[in-house]
Amino acid sequence: MNAKKPLTSLAVFLLSGFVILYAIIQLISGLTTDVSYEYASVQKAENALEKNSYIIRNESIVYAEKSGILSYSVSESQKIAVDELIASVYSTENGINVQNEINEIEEKINLLSRSSIDTGYLTSNISKIDGRITDALVDIRSASSKNDLTLISSYKEELLIDINKRHLVTTGASDFSQQINELKAKKEELTS
Repeated sequence: MNAKKPLTSLAVFLLSGFVILYAIIQLISGLTTDVSYEYASVQKAENALEKNSYIIRNESIVYAEKSGILSYSVSESQKIAVDELIASVYSTENGINVQNEINEIEEKINLLSRSSIDTGYLTSNISKIDGRITDALVDIRSASSKNDLTLISSYKEELLIDINKRHLVTTGASDFSQQINELKAKKEELTS
């Protein structure tokens, strides 16, 4: 029995030594953790390669089946998919004007539909909407200084949606259903 007691004492001594050593190492590493910092900065880099070259495409000329006034759906030299609408032929210029007005009405309906808000919108969201309006105005100004009309157009649409949402929140309305119904009626009148 006496032979087991020294082995047990030795095992307890070694185990307690390891625990104490582990605690000391953790304490030292916690106090002397060396953290290195690096300063980061935002930089923009571009790698452009300019070459004179020729692009040869397999194109074919499309002839209209009827004569009349053309209203193009795509711009010149724009690449299109198979069976995509290129142009519409109208017998009179009035037909083009009516179609353009119908397209404008559809855009307004889409814009007003996207401007509707959820019933859960709170007045505290006005500050978020105001922030998005400010961001859109800054983006429009930046795009205008670069003469990027496509970007201005996309920012303009988002700006109008946010302004409409702010109007709904401040007036307590939930959507633009009355205006949408009026536009749909006008569209129906033009199509008939």
